[in-house]
Amino acid sequence: MAKVLIASIGAGGRDKATNFAYRDATYFRADMPEEECFTPLVFIALKQMYGIDKLILVGTSGSSWMSLYEYLHSRSNVYIDKQHMQYDEDYHFELLEIHENSHKSRLSTDMMRKKLQPLKDALGEFCREICVLEYGTTPGATKKFNTS
Repeated sequence: MAKVLIASIGAGGRDKATNFAYRDATYFRADMPEEECFTPLVFIALKQMYGIDKLILVGTSGSSWMSLYEYLHSRSNVYIDKQHMQYDEDYHFELLEIHENSHKSRLSTDMMRKKLQPLKDALGEFCREICVLEYGTTPGATKKFNTS
C-alpha cells in the first residue's frame, strides 16, 4: 500500500537569501538525528524521512505556488526528480502575479486548480492531487457552520 501524505502550502514570507517563500531548514527524526534533510518545504523532508510515495497538496489561490514551482526547478531541489520538468518562466511569473494580486482579487477554486496543472505535472507521479480550498474568510462561511 502506498504511503500518502496530505500537506498544506501557505503564503509564506520571502527569504532574501534563497528567494523562496519558505526558509531553508534542517529536518530530522528524533530516532535518527544523523539523517538530516535540508529543504524549505516540510513535505519534502517528510517524503525523504518516511518514504512517502504520494502527495496530496492543499492550499488556496493565495498560497505561494510560485515559490514551490521555483524550488522544484532550483539547484536546491535534490529530492524531487527533475527529469520530466521543464522550467517555464512565463508560467512562473503568472503564478507570481496570482499570488501578488490575491489580496485584491482571488481566482475561483476551479480556475486556480486549472492554473496549477503545470505545477502538478512538474511534481510528476509523486503528486496525486492538488486541492485548492476557499479562504477561511469566505463571506457567509461562518453562518453555514454556526450551531447556535
